[in-house]
Amino acid sequence: MSKLLQWVELHPEKDIVVAGVGIALAVALGLFAALKSYPVDYDADGKLLVDGAKMANDTFKGVGWAIAFCVGWVLERRFVRFSTEVPVATRLTRLAVGVLSYYAVALILVPLLKNMIPGAPGTTISCFLQMFFITFISRGAWCILRDGRPRTAHQNRYRGRAPALAPALFAKRGTSNTFASKER
Repeated sequence: MSKLLQWVELHPEKDIVVAGVGIALAVALGLFAALKSYPVDYDADGKLLVDGAKMANDTFKGVGWAIAFCVGWVLERRFVRFSTEVPVATRLTRLAVGVLSYYAVALILVPLLKNMIPGAPGTTISCFLQMFFITFISRGAWCILRDGRPRTAHQNRYRGRAPALAPALFAKRGTSNTFASKER
């Protein structure tokens, strides 16, 4: 996984391809879980031991989380560029607000969605919402609070946080910038 992330840092425009592959794999897994027949196991007394269809619900949770992570990851990389390089007081404030707002989503909005949309689609959508909130919405809210508006992809390209390999890339090109000059 670290090699994949290093490759994406070298080729930032390919993050959509990586996310697309992740989404495709998640959808394929969800379709497999939805279409697969599950045997039902009973004990000697006729009591149900394992209901595979109920266990498949966990797969739909994972599908929702995976799709939301892939979408949120790309949007965060391109528009938010959330940084943990802030004072401790800001980190603690972010933590408190993030946990409280996540619980509001998880304890209020998710149950409402599950009641409105039953079964696998409801599970997938509610889990998508949870992960998308974590990966993009909550971080985007901090960006808006910080800057007054979301950043554009152009503003974020190397905004104060160049990818780990950027100094070497700039140095090879002979381009003068703050990242390359720090390395020299």
